[in-house]
Amino acid sequence: GLVPRGMINQWPMFRGTHAAILLALVVSVGAQCPIVKTEMESWDLSVWNGVSVVFHNQTAAETWNVTMCDLVSSQIYDWGNFQGGEGSVQFHEPSDTFYMLYENGDRGEDCMNDPRQTDVYVHCQGCPPHLGQCVENTVPCICAAWEDGCVAEVHIHDVCPVGQPKYRVGFDVYDASTGIEADVSKVVVKDGEVLPAWRDESTPEVKASRAVIPHTVPKALFYLMMSEGSTENTEFDAPDVFTDQPSILQITVDGSGANGGTVTPSQMQTVELHFHCLMKGLADVHLEISFGGKFYPSDFAFTYECVGAHSSAGSAGGVLGFMIIGLIIFGCVGGAGYNMKTHGKQGIDALPGIEIWQPILVQAKEGAVALFGKASDKLNEARAGGVGGGMGGGGSGYTAVGGDDEPVKGFQEEDESFGII
Repeated sequence: GLVPRGMINQWPMFRGTHAAILLALVVSVGAQCPIVKTEMESWDLSVWNGVSVVFHNQTAAETWNVTMCDLVSSQIYDWGNFQGGEGSVQFHEPSDTFYMLYENGDRGEDCMNDPRQTDVYVHCQGCPPHLGQCVENTVPCICAAWEDGCVAEVHIHDVCPVGQPKYRVGFDVYDASTGIEADVSKVVVKDGEVLPAWRDESTPEVKASRAVIPHTVPKALFYLMMSEGSTENTEFDAPDVFTDQPSILQITVDGSGANGGTVTPSQMQTVELHFHCLMKGLADVHLEISFGGKFYPSDFAFTYECVGAHSSAGSAGGVLGFMIIGLIIFGCVGGAGYNMKTHGKQGIDALPGIEIWQPILVQAKEGAVALFGKASDKLNEARAGGVGGGMGGGGSGYTAVGGDDEPVKGFQEEDESFGII
């Protein structure tokens, strides 16, 4: 049956005036479904033109019909027509809901001064739980409808058109990790759009081809910059960094852009992620960069490979080692003080147990001298025989650009171009 009008007060998102929370702007006029734009996205609603949704009120034995971007009617009244124009369709992002205003309906009975009108809400992810769900198994469908005097309200569930993001053109992100496979682009974001290997999507196809940073790389460094030739600045919020598997991996964030900032054509910012493995496994890491609601966020993701709890185990071992050393020093100092005061010993003789350790120390010293002598003889023989060799250099796992065998070029902080090589 009809839902009582009072139920709208149970939905605080739409309580009060709609203009306060519905932020989109209609850019076309007429009784056709328009293109709706926000600062971050736009939607072409023309696919809804002429689509009708029927609702059967079992209690009142009445049928309602909603024709998208056209009219709302029942068997008794015309409940409004879609006029188009600014404010006729609006979008509420957190709930993924479109709002449409149908007005100038019938004036019969108690609506002589105020013609009937209808507020229509199209929910892209399903109606809110307190409104109930559609009885029908197909969409679009009406999950709730009611009237209160001269105003009606209808809630529809439908598959909405895909929004077209408004990317920040000129904004780039570059990965400085040499641990990434060669066929994975080191350009993470280009003109605000995330490249395929770094997309933050949960589908199996995307996750299977996502960039993987191996456990041998303890940190990741990302450069945030404007494209070469750009003349604009870009302000960004503090990056949101998290992992879907916190039991496997913990992350700390550092770098000049860790708290947000501004990227200019002559100055880039850095975001540095330090990885702390807690156990063996693969962890999905997300790094979200937003622009204060002015552009579509540049959210990207990658996978980090953990082989064990190297960070936490190392910390625990270090603490235990310091405790043991501290106890030894405390015992030596305390014992020496006791021997000096009680037995009148002085110098090295005051150390506790020196009569036991002194012969051992003498033997250790003699062994070290002998070992050093043998090593020196071997080195002299090698030099005399003309045997020589260089030591290969291994990097720390990171460089600004390029692998171990190619020179570092581009993306250097002293380089003002920051062009993508």
